[in-house]
Amino acid sequence: MVLAISYRCSQRTAVETAGPAAGRLIQEQLGAHTCTSRIPPDEKDQIARALRLYSHGHSIDLVLAMGGTAFVPEDVTLIAVLSRAVSGIRGTALILSLPGSERAAMENLQAILLALGHGLAKLRTDASDCHPVRRAEVG
Repeated sequence: MVLAISYRCSQRTAVETAGPAAGRLIQEQLGAHTCTSRIPPDEKDQIARALRLYSHGHSIDLVLAMGGTAFVPEDVTLIAVLSRAVSGIRGTALILSLPGSERAAMENLQAILLALGHGLAKLRTDASDCHPVRRAEVG
């Protein structure tokens, strides 16, 4: 699932190019099927609702949250240290936060393609060959 998080694109005052480009890249390089791209407005509750919806059930195992190249207080997209390059697992889906500009999104996505394919395979199958998580002893 590709979520292009952009107020201007949701209002159709700008054309969204990063999401379609990212969808094509993961189709070509990972053989993935890309679900319909959605463009929610840049509003926290709508972003959170979309992320919850697409990361629970639906047999979606990757959500690309594209958006937020503006570095202003009004920007409410998924914020990382200046670049938005954050990922996490919710339910059975890996959520990747990528910049909203096509060039920056492609650079970030290409940098992790090999690891992304392996990570998604682990989410879909038995991860028993991975090291178990060890909890720190409190003492």
